[in-house]
Amino acid sequence: MGHYWREAKHLYEMAKKVRSGDPENLEGQAARVLWKGLYGHLNFTRIPGANDALNAAHNYGYTILRGRVLTSILGSGLTAGIGIFHRGRSNPFALADDLIEPFRAVIDRAVLEFDPEKLLLDQPTKKALIHAVRPLDVPEEGFRVDAEIDRFTAAFAQYLEGKQDYLEVPRI
Repeated sequence: MGHYWREAKHLYEMAKKVRSGDPENLEGQAARVLWKGLYGHLNFTRIPGANDALNAAHNYGYTILRGRVLTSILGSGLTAGIGIFHRGRSNPFALADDLIEPFRAVIDRAVLEFDPEKLLLDQPTKKALIHAVRPLDVPEEGFRVDAEIDRFTAAFAQYLEGKQDYLEVPRI
């Protein structure tokens, strides 16, 4: 368990150095530290779209999460195709891809509950990943994931309309 604290401290220090637009690609560097810390003993590489069970579980969970964020975006009166960092006509969900970021850890945590060497993307696994995003309490954190997504997208809309001077990004 000790190495998790080392990686966590490293990630925290990196987070303090991130600048607008991430010119040093600290997000990419942090991702490598995260995946190595979580699954380094498996020589895991996070590859979106890959078919191995561990990548597939993350992909499935992120897709469920993206859908929930998209629903909240639309409920807040925002246009899903107009993103901040994710742009392009070929992505009708660019804003969901931006606003999903603070919540990815919910899926990472859910996948971490499984034994990665025995993981299958079967019905029980899919059900567990769906429930990671559904209105279930996260007792240690004191919030419900779906409610926090709704709060964040509503606050983002208020920020865009100039009704709020500061946007607090959720810390999961």
